[in-house]
This record gives sequence, structure tokens and C-alpha cells, in this order.
Amino acid sequence: MSLEATGRCTCIANVVIFVAGAAPNLHVVIVGRIVMGVGGAVQLDTCRVFAISDETPCLFGLLSAIWAVGLVIGGPIWSDLASNRHTTARWAFYINLPWVSVSLAVAILCLPRKYLGPDRPLVSRLMAIDPVGVAFNMAAPVLFALALEFSGPVWNWGSGASIPAWVAFGVQRAVPLHLFGRFNLLPLWIASGCAGASYAITLYYTPLFLAFASGHSAMEQTVRLLPFVTVFVAVIILVGGLLPVFGRYNLVYIVAGIATVAGAGAMAGTLSPGVSESQVLDLAAFIGVGLSCSFQHGVDVSNVINKNPRDRVDSAVMFNMAQMGGIAIALAVAGSIF
Repeated sequence: MSLEATGRCTCIANVVIFVAGAAPNLHVVIVGRIVMGVGGAVQLDTCRVFAISDETPCLFGLLSAIWAVGLVIGGPIWSDLASNRHTTARWAFYINLPWVSVSLAVAILCLPRKYLGPDRPLVSRLMAIDPVGVAFNMAAPVLFALALEFSGPVWNWGSGASIPAWVAFGVQRAVPLHLFGRFNLLPLWIASGCAGASYAITLYYTPLFLAFASGHSAMEQTVRLLPFVTVFVAVIILVGGLLPVFGRYNLVYIVAGIATVAGAGAMAGTLSPGVSESQVLDLAAFIGVGLSCSFQHGVDVSNVINKNPRDRVDSAVMFNMAQMGGIAIALAVAGSIF
């Protein structure tokens, strides 16, 4: 991607943040957030494209750490801004502007100033992206969440709204089945999807439990998530730095599985209204150790296994789908149960 294209995406993200913040109704907020997500995805994938193989473990570790911190502090910040009559929830969008401006400045300073790809017309390159497939990829998790969460509470299971949602989700599946023949990569994809699901449940429902069991406010819930987030961030950066050195990624995944299953099993077996907060926080931190060993490192391992650049791209797509799909499925199922 050229410097101009990346800078354009960053500028669009800046404009859309203003649109979402000044939105007159919820529909405009939703559209603004969608475009913000597109801009963020473009910038994230640009980082991946220009990173060399030796840099990817630390890069993905840092990206995962920053993402984890953002997910934790975003909700309480929004809640505090929304409850303050001098700021309102709109400032939750406006405070993103300095960070996006820094991203634009870094793009101007660091990205190459000439196009490094094949000498093909822009329209041809855009069509090679498969816009129809991208649209289906975006629609599949949305349709699944709608079909799962709306069937029953909102729609009757056999209604004219529920059945088409399930059918459309099945028809518009976004899984590239031709990649499933790679049995050396399949366990990594499954592990990434399971890590995403476990991360989502721990991150979203631990604060809810603390809110209902102890009556904590949003900020108090955030403080009590710090053991989980701190351990997750520290270990994921540590593993990202050590993995290229000793190269035994199988041991890393064994540790990840043992720690995650042990922590989650203990959490599920002991969780009750009378359980001590320290026990919940300790178990959440232990789960964080396991998740940080398998959350994003599969992409690094895949880049080592795949020597063909095209295979690396296809595998990275599958990793993203597995991880984000795991998060979407886990939250949809958990939301229906909750």
C-alpha cells in the first residue's frame, strides 16, 4: 500500500471520528464506527505487510497488548464521560483524535514514498481484493450473531425473520475450505479461535460478575481487571521476544492449553456469589498466562512454516477469521445464555 493510500485512510478515520462524535442519532454513530473500523483495519494490515519476519513476534505481541489495554479501559472511560454532563459520551470519540493524528504523523515519516507492488492498474488491483468475498466475510459474523441472539428473545425460532437469518449465515460462510488440507496449520487456527473465545468471555463477563456480586462501578471493575490485563500484556510481549530465540512453539502451546484449561475450570467450578474477589482475580490472571501464550503467536509460527508469500497471506486471513470468529461466536453464545 502506498503512503498516499495509508494517509488517506488515516485522514478518513479522523473525519469519521468527528462524524461519530457529533452524530445526531444512533444510526449515524453506527455508520461512523463501521468506517472507523475499516480505517483501523487498513492501518493494522499495513503494519503487517511492511514488517519483516524477524519483527513479527514482537510486533504482534505489542499489538495484542495495546488492543487488550484498549478493550479494558474503553468501557469505563466511555461510562465516566457519559455520566459527566460537561463532556457527554461524544468525547469518547473525540479523545481518539490525538492517537489517530500520531498515526498519520508516523505514516508520513516511516512509510515508503513509492508503490512497491506489481505494475498493474489501480482498478485491477482493487478487483483482485475480491470485494464480494470481503462483503460476505463482514456479513457472516453479523448474521450469526443476529440469528443466535434474536432467535427466541426477539424473534420466534420458526418465524419469517429467524429462518432467513440462519439460512443467509450458512450460505454466506466466509471460511476458505481449500486451506483445511494444511494439517500442520489447522491446530494453530483452532488454538487461535479458542484463545479468542476464552479471552472474550474472561474480559467481558468477569466485570459483569463483579458488578452483580459486589455492586462495583465501572471504574472499580476496571481496576479489578488489571491482574488479568497486566499478566496478559507482560507474558504476550515476553513470549513474542523469546519465541524466535528458542523456537519451541509446541511447548508454548502446551503451556497455553494447560494454564487456560486449569484456570477456566477452576473459575467455573468455584464461581459463586460468595466467592472472594481475590480468588476470582487470581484465577483470571492465571487464565491470562495461558491466553497470552497462544493469542497471536500462531501468525508468527505460520510465517515460519509457510515459505510461499501467498500461503502466508492466506494463513493470516484464516488466523484473523478464527480469532475474530471465536470472539464473535463466544460473545453471541454467552449473550444468549446470559
